[in-house]
Amino acid sequence: MEVQVLDDRAANMPRCSRSSTVQLYGITAPKSRVSKPAGEWQTMKIVCQGREVQVTLNGTQISSTNLNEQQAHAKEHPGINRASGHVGLQNHGTRSTTRTFASAN
Repeated sequence: MEVQVLDDRAANMPRCSRSSTVQLYGITAPKSRVSKPAGEWQTMKIVCQGREVQVTLNGTQISSTNLNEQQAHAKEHPGINRASGHVGLQNHGTRSTTRTFASAN
């Protein structure tokens, strides 16, 4: 599973649910866009408790879903049915500065 982080204010960014910041990629679109312009610090919090996944960006909760309700996406995104996993960061070649804090509480 992937939470998308990108500059969705960029002029060349398509405006569709699969290309926006803080979505469960290909599963749920964010409720609103509260990302800051490129170059400004963003804060993101991802909470996974059981089957519930909530994503908050810059202090606003913009995604909340129960993975049991997303089974239509399970073939393309098998992570929906996993009970555990890893946190990873991926970059497609552009400059990025991140600070990651993870808790397994």
